[in-house]
Amino acid sequence: MEELVFQLSADCTKLQAVYTPAAGNSSIDEVSIKKTLDAKGFSNLYLFDNACAELANKIRAATGPFTMDVGEKRDGTFSLDISPDLMTVSLTITPPYGGQAVASDEICNALKEKGIVSGIQHETIKAATSACRALNKPIALGRPPLRGNDGQLLSLIPEMKAHCPRLDDDSSVIDYRDLGGIVNVKAGDPLMRRIPAEEGTPGENVKGEPIPGIPGNDIRFAAGLSGAELSPDDSDLLIAAIGGQPVIVSNGAIVEPTIKMKNVDLSTGNLAFEGTIVVSGDVAAGMEVKASGDI
Repeated sequence: MEELVFQLSADCTKLQAVYTPAAGNSSIDEVSIKKTLDAKGFSNLYLFDNACAELANKIRAATGPFTMDVGEKRDGTFSLDISPDLMTVSLTITPPYGGQAVASDEICNALKEKGIVSGIQHETIKAATSACRALNKPIALGRPPLRGNDGQLLSLIPEMKAHCPRLDDDSSVIDYRDLGGIVNVKAGDPLMRRIPAEEGTPGENVKGEPIPGIPGNDIRFAAGLSGAELSPDDSDLLIAAIGGQPVIVSNGAIVEPTIKMKNVDLSTGNLAFEGTIVVSGDVAAGMEVKASGDI
């Protein structure tokens, strides 16, 4: 009587097919072999490539009994891939075929052996081993360095007062001549503060090695700023060297000692200036023009 039996080898590592032929043509083919493997509970073992087809061919040609290895038990395996920049470790797990699954402790020990100590994602490792599979799953992440803030030049010049008439509280009379005036500074007044660029926040790779922070772009005061100079007590502070009108320019501020006006009337309001005022036209009746320099 024709018979095909599957069994484990004596050391319980190999899956063997034991065939006993009978007279006449065999009815066993590749499909029936696979069904028998499933029925006997061996489908979870690793089958060699084309094992079922080769076994069916050998059965058709058999003239006597034979035993053939068609598969084996295999434990789960894993591999670790460390990125060239040492910022990521990725895990790949191959599931077991009737053998032992990969345990979280095995992976943690392998990380330790490779010197991976920072950014280990223990919950991710646990989930991957529970599923018995993973493909390039990041399980350790370095901490990238952060870029520092760029340097800044902060204006300390008072904002120009809004041009609006002043209300005289005592008489409830609106004075259209007092519209706010011109921004003035005196020698020694602060104009601009330099905030140096920050060095950035250091990072760390998966081996615990520090990575320097990324400095922000620095900025300096321009050279030769007219009417301005660095404070003798603070090299990051730009101050007025003379009295006049402060003007923001590229990478700094200047002080103009002279302002030029076409006329002084209700459209300009009264003028008070720390410097020289040149009026090329008229000063309307009742308007005031005050200057520390010439008028």
